[in-house]
Amino acid sequence: MCGESQEEKTGVIEIENENIPPSCYPCFVESEEGRKAKGIHVSETPTQKDVDEHMLTHIPFRSWCKFCVMGRGVSLQHRKIDKSQETIPTISIDYAFLNEKQEVENEERCGMPILAIKDRKTGMMQSRVVPSKGNDKYAIKRLKKDIELLGYKKIILKSDNEPSIISLKQAVKDSMNVEIILEESPVGDHQANGEVENAIKRCAGQFRTLKEVTETRYGKRIAPEHHILPWMIAYSSGCINRFQVGEDGYTNHKRWKGKDFDRPICEFGECIIALRLDSRGKTKSKVRWFNGVFLGIREESGELIVGTPEGIVKARDFKRHGSLVERWNLDQFNNFKGVPWETIPGHEAEEIRSHILLPPPPGPLIAHPPQSQSIHPPRRMRLSQDDVIRTGITPGCPGCLDIAAGRGGMRGSATHNEDCRTRVEGYLRRTGNKRIAEYDASITQRLARYGERRSTMKGEHVSLKLFQLQGKTSQRAILIMQAAAVAISLQFSLTHL
Repeated sequence: MCGESQEEKTGVIEIENENIPPSCYPCFVESEEGRKAKGIHVSETPTQKDVDEHMLTHIPFRSWCKFCVMGRGVSLQHRKIDKSQETIPTISIDYAFLNEKQEVENEERCGMPILAIKDRKTGMMQSRVVPSKGNDKYAIKRLKKDIELLGYKKIILKSDNEPSIISLKQAVKDSMNVEIILEESPVGDHQANGEVENAIKRCAGQFRTLKEVTETRYGKRIAPEHHILPWMIAYSSGCINRFQVGEDGYTNHKRWKGKDFDRPICEFGECIIALRLDSRGKTKSKVRWFNGVFLGIREESGELIVGTPEGIVKARDFKRHGSLVERWNLDQFNNFKGVPWETIPGHEAEEIRSHILLPPPPGPLIAHPPQSQSIHPPRRMRLSQDDVIRTGITPGCPGCLDIAAGRGGMRGSATHNEDCRTRVEGYLRRTGNKRIAEYDASITQRLARYGERRSTMKGEHVSLKLFQLQGKTSQRAILIMQAAAVAISLQFSLTHL
């Protein structure tokens, strides 16, 4: 102990004062604190006799023997991490392939990569098929969304040293408001990123199970290019998150949201009858339920993901078919379209919509030809929503587009084009619909009245162009108008002889 300290004399301790006596050094050293570093135990130096005996066989392994270390040495154990000691959540990511030959030089032979994501705190894992490695637009958006759903403000984003995944992490960091600390595992040390490796193994096993069940249900093997596979891979991790119970008695979903997942579901890939979103009290003349294939559950909202021939849609409720034949309809299963990065075929749409809008017709809409102010062509036959439902939607028809989108009531706000009218009217004629006969009679009466007016006009003749309807006229209407024109011309000639 020193007698009178420097602080008692001056009130200030001058640490850099070289004149401090050695007896006062402990006063400054004891004021610091530190954390013990981990070291590697060094074995005691063996005797020459021990070395000579060991050199005969090199069994057992001895860490002091450089030959044993060079031949049989292994890296240090990766001990289990104490999650309670971590203050910043760690999210691990990695690429994976389902193809067993992952070491081939051409990765295209392995198919599209799978982006695996694992949150250490909650255990939540995701498996997302992405079009390509690196700065893929969909991969960046999907990883950002999965990080945002976890609700963290600051994270450690961990991966291996693969350049493509480092590039992906940097792109996500640059485009998010979340504070992200980038971390890479040592080169060649796969166990350092073992959490996500284990998640990949579990998701792959669940995927193989779902694939085998689905193929058994439909009685046919699923082709590698089938649109069901990316959804099946994503649903595999979702099943583990929602239903696999951990050692603490909680599922990943409950650790994440604080409650269990309790929404009714059906088998993956099953044909169902789904209810459109936001359809209650709206479009009362339109059917609210539709046929589709169950593809999963949205994590953010709990809505159903349903596949249809027009694309992927969201639904709020569903009903199961009464028979196995309807539940496992192979034609319906093979006809649905859409993948996670292109939910509507032909459109770069990643967000799943509540209903499908047909693409607009290519090129500008054909304008209606000018009509004479004094001559009004006969009104076209009305095509109802029932007609469109019976005959199907005509691609590129504005009227069908409005009906499919639920705009303009039963008829739609836009008119049907001539290709659509020709097809629908032909169907109605073949089925003997009485509306066609009434339509033909109305045209005949209108032409007769017009012929009476025109027969009183001197030096004029009937112009068939005045009866051109929307640029094209149905064959039956043309024949009627030609016959009326001939009759009027003869009557006009006889009157003026």
